Amino acid sequence: SLVLANPLISVSTPEIFKLLVDKENAALPPTPTDAGGWLPYLKTLRNDLEPPARALIPEIEELSAMIAAQGAELVRMSGSGATCFGVFPSKTDAEAAAQALTALKPDWYFEAVETVGAKP
Repeated sequence: SLVLANPLISVSTPEIFKLLVDKENAALPPTPTDAGGWLPYLKTLRNDLEPPARALIPEIEELSAMIAAQGAELVRMSGSGATCFGVFPSKTDAEAAAQALTALKPDWYFEAVETVGAKP
């Protein structure tokens, strides 16, 4: 289960790419073949656009820290920002986190969601 979060601040994708220092990406490791291997695999990956996005929109760093503080197993920024997501062990955990985050920042967007093919 995931929590999607956004500080409701526009991010300029062209500006993010202008600030990107290294445009040469290392090859990705092989993808796991079993479901249990996905979270450890995802933890090894990065979003190269996150550092420049954080430089432009400091709220992204705050948002990521807030999601992590709610017990997310993994927190990442999506695309060029400013949406971030946290992976939670269960739908109940994600819903509780989204509710707590909304109480902390009622003017920001938080939503607990299930991925396609998620088990009930």
